[in-house]
Amino acid sequence: MNRKKYQKVKTYRLIDQLVTIKQRFPESDVTIKNGALHWSGYVKPTAVSRIYHVVIDYKLRKRPVVRLCGENIQGLDRPNFPHKFHTDYEKKQVDLCLHLRYEFTSSMLIADTIIPWAIEWLYFYEIWLATDTWCGGGKHPEGKKKCGVTHEHSLKAAV
Repeated sequence: MNRKKYQKVKTYRLIDQLVTIKQRFPESDVTIKNGALHWSGYVKPTAVSRIYHVVIDYKLRKRPVVRLCGENIQGLDRPNFPHKFHTDYEKKQVDLCLHLRYEFTSSMLIADTIIPWAIEWLYFYEIWLATDTWCGGGKHPEGKKKCGVTHEHSLKAAV
């Protein structure tokens, strides 16, 4: 009899996510409330970059919502603003598209994936601001909620 053995995949609880994020990004704010994790941090993609405010809201087994927030978001009015789901012009925030649906699961740590991917997105965003060309790869949205990028490339390779 040929039985396939399946390895159980660990699902990180929200508290696991919180502890890891707090260890890796101690200057940021991270809380759990009403069954959702909320992270708010200020990041710089490079030493010469400006500081960006990024917010992440996450519920288990759901796609994390990643927002770029604040007054220093440039290019919002450009029709080719890259890899986004939604823009709230009044609140000055953009929901970023960082990955394809299958590229993040609850068996992954946000501190190892989503936050670094957001910082990588900001790196390519700054290049886009200067050149009007998106160099970060990925698939551009064909309609609502269909944005996706792949992480086959590496930020190290781009630098």
